[in-house]
Amino acid sequence: MSVAKCLGVDDLAPNMQEVRAEWPCWQDVEQALTVVDDLVVLPRWMKHSAPIERDAVLAGLRRLAERDPRAYVALAWLVVPGASLVAGRLRRLG
Repeated sequence: MSVAKCLGVDDLAPNMQEVRAEWPCWQDVEQALTVVDDLVVLPRWMKHSAPIERDAVLAGLRRLAERDPRAYVALAWLVVPGASLVAGRLRRLG
């Protein structure tokens, strides 16, 4: 089972569909989220952005999560690539 599926943030998960639908509303609340029009583009944007820009987006999502816990789903989704890398390395150790 993939890390994304374990976290409930794979592309087909209802959680992700909800989060993606909320993205435009969240952008109205958090200016830092206006860097991309669609949530699915965010990981690629983060990979090519400066650390201070990435931090602003993550902080915006964290602030948003205080009012809307679905923002935690977006945060979990953003850590999937790193978590998958770690999981792969751990699998090879065993």
